[in-house]
Amino acid sequence: MLLLDEPTVGVDPLSRRELWEIIRKLVQQGLTVLLSSSYLDEAEACEQVLVLNEGKKLAEGPPSELSCLALGRTFLAQPPAGMKARDFQARLLDQANVVDAVPEGGQVRLVMQGDSGRAEPRVIGGAVAQPTPARFEDGFMVLMQQAQGGKPAHAEARPPQDSASGGPRDDVAVEVHDLERRFKKFVAVDHVSFSVKRGEIFGLLGPNGAGKTTTFRMLCGRLREGA
Repeated sequence: MLLLDEPTVGVDPLSRRELWEIIRKLVQQGLTVLLSSSYLDEAEACEQVLVLNEGKKLAEGPPSELSCLALGRTFLAQPPAGMKARDFQARLLDQANVVDAVPEGGQVRLVMQGDSGRAEPRVIGGAVAQPTPARFEDGFMVLMQQAQGGKPAHAEARPPQDSASGGPRDDVAVEVHDLERRFKKFVAVDHVSFSVKRGEIFGLLGPNGAGKTTTFRMLCGRLREGA
């Protein structure tokens, strides 16, 4: 048995695909692979899934069984003329009968309330939505709705006007100017500057070796600036 704990976190797309090819070959050879992942497309690629939320088991079985929870509820809607998919998504999430809405290829993928059944085109948010096959992620969102007794938390979340610690959101909580770190001739962090306001969610994007971890270590006082 091979145990893997979120093996693709922080891995670039090409290496992620190659890793999954290795896992599939190992399974074909008779090895049992048990892995944890927060990526729903990876869970869908497994033979069996165990869905956990806050330490509690919500479902267990083949991914197709969870996908069936969204049968007849999934649609693709084209945003109205002149409206971006992100703006259309925000409008749709405000509707009580929408479980989830995610931009997809210029359109918005919807998971609707209601019993599973035969899906037919319908008008949603002023646009015609066409039925589309349900996938694991759609069933997952329905399952989360059932577990929480309403819309999944991320769908209803709206940025607060004030931070939890008090003060307006335009206050700067973190500010960095020309952050630099060298390891001899290697430049790990090259004059990085940014500011984070209260209530904002801030992250660093980049491949392995881009200096993300080094930057956060410096911000936390675990690593000094310089060489």
